[in-house]
Amino acid sequence: MPATMATLEKALKHHRAGCLCEARRLYWRILEREPQNADALHLLGVASHQLGRLDEAKSADEQAVQMLGALLKKDPISSDFQQELSQAQLEGARLQLARGNVMAAEGALRSAQTIIEKLRAKAPDDRGDLLLDAQAHLLLGEIAARTHDTATMHHEWRHASGLLQPALRAGDDPNFLAAYTEALLRLDQTEATQPIIAKLNAMGYRTPDFVVLLASKRVDYPVNAAFQQRLAQIMQGDAARP
Repeated sequence: MPATMATLEKALKHHRAGCLCEARRLYWRILEREPQNADALHLLGVASHQLGRLDEAKSADEQAVQMLGALLKKDPISSDFQQELSQAQLEGARLQLARGNVMAAEGALRSAQTIIEKLRAKAPDDRGDLLLDAQAHLLLGEIAARTHDTATMHHEWRHASGLLQPALRAGDDPNFLAAYTEALLRLDQTEATQPIIAKLNAMGYRTPDFVVLLASKRVDYPVNAAFQQRLAQIMQGDAARP
């Protein structure tokens, strides 16, 4: 287990830095040793999605959801399993959106929200649960944007921003910073994001979703040549290819 945790931490470090191929390779290494490792499966799905390998991403995410659902049946009060399952379901919603399937995305998101609401009711101040809640509202806003429901879109993104802003004072978790930046950018509050983006840059945060969002808002962000090439493919819509 210590070796697995060390490999997972190394993979996450590469993932946050935008080194997706290396992160994916390490997730696969873990799964070769531990095929039932739900964390590695879920994260493999995320990395594969960001690399445009949507079939692989869908398979990994579905296996993670199935596995975590089974674990939760055995231990229905486990907050860890509930968090991990809702994370996998949120990623499932993102994958469905990437494929243009809004109804399926809504279904996956509703399943995640059911769990997140229970987690938040049990531990309102838990930062992990709060981040999941905010990410769900960001996705709800994106779904509303796809269906041209502008009022709901802005409402959901403002809600996400409101959830995240107080939590930022408690530390510099890059996941919180990136989610808050996303909420502000989607609300076209670009100027307010500049100090946060500078902090994320200093942390080496380079996930494709984040960099693509910055590019779509014409915000400069330093990336290497390989990442720039992948970014161009995503911006051209090639990420939907399996």
